Amino acid sequence: MKSLSETWFAEGYIDFELKKYTLLAYLQQVNKYFDEHKLYPQLADVIFHYNNLVAFRENKKFLQEHFPKKLTGIQLEKLQFLYEQMVEDTELMKELEEIINYSTNTIKRTIKSGTEIYEFIEHKLIITPIGLVPLDINEGYFFLSSGKKKYKGLSLSSFFF
Repeated sequence: MKSLSETWFAEGYIDFELKKYTLLAYLQQVNKYFDEHKLYPQLADVIFHYNNLVAFRENKKFLQEHFPKKLTGIQLEKLQFLYEQMVEDTELMKELEEIINYSTNTIKRTIKSGTEIYEFIEHKLIITPIGLVPLDINEGYFFLSSGKKKYKGLSLSSFFF
């Protein structure tokens, strides 16, 4: 599976259309795995990218708020000082902000579909001991069945771990 780098949104040529289609191609692959109910490692990877985008946006906002400002006037009615940003966002930063806003909203929908699958499996998964139970409960066999076909008590699609 093709994956995104940690800073995919800021690498190379920063263009909204290019980054949008890069993200959509990646999420299309992820959703294909989700359709097959395969969550690992795709769900964790998508959550990582979402958190990375949110952290970048928050750090950018923090820097802008704490950067020195120029006093432009006083509003006596409200007893406030009026400030002007000394450093304005360039076109590049505005494009990056647009990429981040679009990406976080799109990734959030994919995370929602993945977590719905995860929660469904979590609620339906039942683990019970059958047959002989070993003295050390940390050892033994683990059978994983899709529950479709049974043969003498065992599913044909069981896996041994």
